[in-house]
Amino acid sequence: YGDASSPLSFDSASVSENEFFDQIDVFIAPSSHLWGAIAVRSALVALSRGCIVIAAPDIAAHLNDLAVVMDGRPLATIVKELTDNPAQLLARKTAGREWCATRTSASEYAAAVSDLMKASLTHA
Repeated sequence: YGDASSPLSFDSASVSENEFFDQIDVFIAPSSHLWGAIAVRSALVALSRGCIVIAAPDIAAHLNDLAVVMDGRPLATIVKELTDNPAQLLARKTAGREWCATRTSASEYAAAVSDLMKASLTHA
């Protein structure tokens, strides 16, 4: 994913999606206007792997208050606020994992992804 010259890209043939998300603490989910439905799916996978998700408002609106909303502040400021409060950071990571594990059974997950993809397509 991403530009191969970027240090934030990865080769999905050598690193699985789960392995990628297991190596990061924070995932930035841009607007579906930029990434389409993959932004929603990636945000859900990131939550399920214990990442903090900072998301554009159109993505965050579908994540049950689990994502930190991009609200115009610099992303570095948002990340610093999170890392300055380890208890909040841990609580957010745990909440995301638990929500994905308990709220998203296979059928609920499929329905949620379908709904989110439909919603993101209406914003495209």
